Amino acid sequence: LIVYSNGLISSACLQLFFYLLFLNLFLRIFTNDLNRKNLLLRDHSSCQYCGSKSNLTIDHIIPKQKGGKGSWENLIIACSPCNSRKGNRSLIETKMKLMKVPKKPNRFMYFNQYINQKNQGWKEYLFQNKN
Repeated sequence: LIVYSNGLISSACLQLFFYLLFLNLFLRIFTNDLNRKNLLLRDHSSCQYCGSKSNLTIDHIIPKQKGGKGSWENLIIACSPCNSRKGNRSLIETKMKLMKVPKKPNRFMYFNQYINQKNQGWKEYLFQNKN
């Protein structure tokens, strides 16, 4: 902490203080529950087959009828046309490919998305700058 002789605190230190306060609150509030909202966050609100951002649904990679579970690793966001095209078939049967392998997210991933979208100035405190 940098405190000057006149009692003022440097703006960089103040920014860091508020960043750490926000990070603490964010980590306490955020839940990693498997739900539509968190799936949309994880998949950046886009179809994991074609990248579309409209008419989004939830798709089971391995269909429920074939033993697919409702897990982070088996659920993705898909647009209606892609979801209909896939139907109750596997990715191999449809020859469709995912844009990325789905996995259970962690809190830092969501926080990192928030920083990248809204608060570029905080990156230097997150060790994200590659100088």
